[in-house]
Amino acid sequence: MNHQSQLSDLQLLQEYPHHLVVKYQGLVKKIVGIHVKKSAFGQLSPSELLQEVITRLPQHAQHLYQKQGRNAIVKTILYESCRMLCHHVEDLDLLQKQASKLVVKYRPLIYTRIHSFVNTDKLREDQAEDIAQYVFERLLKKFDKGGFQYTEGRALFRTYFYQIINYTIIDGLRRLHTSKADIGQNAELKESHSVDANIFGKLSSKLDLERQSELYGRLLQLYKSIDRQKFELSAKVNCALLLKNEDVKLLQLEESMKIELLVYFGKNYSKMSKEEIWKILVVFVSLLENKNVSPQGLQKWFIRRRSWMVVKILYILNFDGKLQKKLTEMEKKLLAKISDRRVGKFAEEYFGEIVYHRYRIL
Repeated sequence: MNHQSQLSDLQLLQEYPHHLVVKYQGLVKKIVGIHVKKSAFGQLSPSELLQEVITRLPQHAQHLYQKQGRNAIVKTILYESCRMLCHHVEDLDLLQKQASKLVVKYRPLIYTRIHSFVNTDKLREDQAEDIAQYVFERLLKKFDKGGFQYTEGRALFRTYFYQIINYTIIDGLRRLHTSKADIGQNAELKESHSVDANIFGKLSSKLDLERQSELYGRLLQLYKSIDRQKFELSAKVNCALLLKNEDVKLLQLEESMKIELLVYFGKNYSKMSKEEIWKILVVFVSLLENKNVSPQGLQKWFIRRRSWMVVKILYILNFDGKLQKKLTEMEKKLLAKISDRRVGKFAEEYFGEIVYHRYRIL
């Protein structure tokens, strides 16, 4: 038995990544085969795609491991790296042969990114399709003129293309928001925005973050077990915390789904839109509850309970309220204030500080 065969998967990944790929070549071949069957865009044969993926896999798997940190699972790293490289190699082939197909392939990503601007009030819903058409036309023209100067390196083509998409959307927004009427409206919104920020700030700034975090934990105990798991998972992901093994080990999910959850949210997902995050998260919540839940339904459920949590924390610590689910009349008035869309943004930021503090120190 040689030296490499005695090493753990982690040691192989760190020191001999080529040997790790050889060890799991059956898994790699299977992932490539699945991609070829599912892809509507790839023109490479399974053998061609496999060879290109294997060439890049050792270096990319190491890079992915460095990004995810010590808690990463080696087989999960290998699986995710292989899956990403299948798309990457396919993208490079399309870029060389039929670049315009990349606009079709990434059409869902373009719409998701555009609607993230709608969610942050930078774009109206009825303007989204105009921006989408602008982006499609600009990208297609750029492909036709050979305007993409992508050089393969550590960043995959998807990452590079995501940046191009984002810049093109922002350019479209600049063109859309050039009238004086828009400028006046934005100034008015900013002014009222700051007033609400001050109102909410007065309530929250007096409180000790440590006590708020502790109270958050006590209020969670009022939830039944499944709702507590559902709320905590939604809170962590909504606040863009990176999930770790301890975050998923107690969830009532199969081990394979826990691994999948870490694949999506155990790494930096800050570039994902809110809409995309909720669409992914709802899959795991549906499995937790053993019933179908929509992304919109889950998000509304979470926002209602987040507002309830904020009201309880503020009222109990300021006015010595009771630790109970039922809202008093005063709490209902505070809830109505927080439910206002403009103030709600500050409530969300305030809640995020509590969540970050709690799970950072646990």
